This record gives sequence, structure tokens and C-alpha cells, in this order.
Amino acid sequence: MKDIDISKYAFVMCQEPSPDLTIEKANEIFDKIETEKDIANLFAVVHNKAWWIEDEEYDFDEGTGEYRKAVEKTDMWFSLADKLKDMIFDILKSEGIEVPDKGQIVVLEPFMKRNGFKDGQGWWIKE
Repeated sequence: MKDIDISKYAFVMCQEPSPDLTIEKANEIFDKIETEKDIANLFAVVHNKAWWIEDEEYDFDEGTGEYRKAVEKTDMWFSLADKLKDMIFDILKSEGIEVPDKGQIVVLEPFMKRNGFKDGQGWWIKE
């Protein structure tokens, strides 16, 4: 077993990414972005957090106040993630890279890799 590097095969998010980061603080950081690396760093955190938070929606019955709050919270995080992704795609397009409508991971992954991240089955992992 010691010859098998399972890190290539399985990533499990054990706790909420950046538990102290609020959407308000993330938006403040967004407003201060200066570099490509800043975009990648914030995108990784926001993307991971959005997917983590999205899971909270399943804790509540549809139509309840708690469910609506969970959906609203999720939507805010995904909205910021989309803004960051659009910034990434603008950079890539300026480099002559075509961004596909579907399967965008094929262009997103190399961008994130050059900024210190790898795709861990949907989670951005700092290398």
C-alpha cells in the first residue's frame, strides 16, 4: 500500500473552507483585487465555500424560511464566484484562449494551476 499515492485519487473537504470569511468580507477583498494571483486565490476560496454552503439547502424543507435563507446565502456566494470566473475568462481571452460554453474546466484548470492550485474533484486545493 505504501507505493500508492492516494492523494492523486481522493480529496475530501473535512471542514468548511474559510469559516470566518463572510460574503461581505469576500466582497471587500474582491474590490481590492490587483493581480491575477489575487483573482485565483479569492476564486478558490469563494468557489469552495459556495459549494460547501450549497449543501445547507438540503437541511431544510423547500418553501420554509430557513430554506429561502440558505438559497439566498448560496446565491450570493455563487454570484461572487461567477464574477471571479468572468475575470479569469477575460484574462484567458486576452491571451487568445477560447473559453467553451460547457466543460470550462479545460481552460480554468491550467489558469488555476499557474496560480498555485489544482482541481481536487471539484475543490480547489492549494499546491
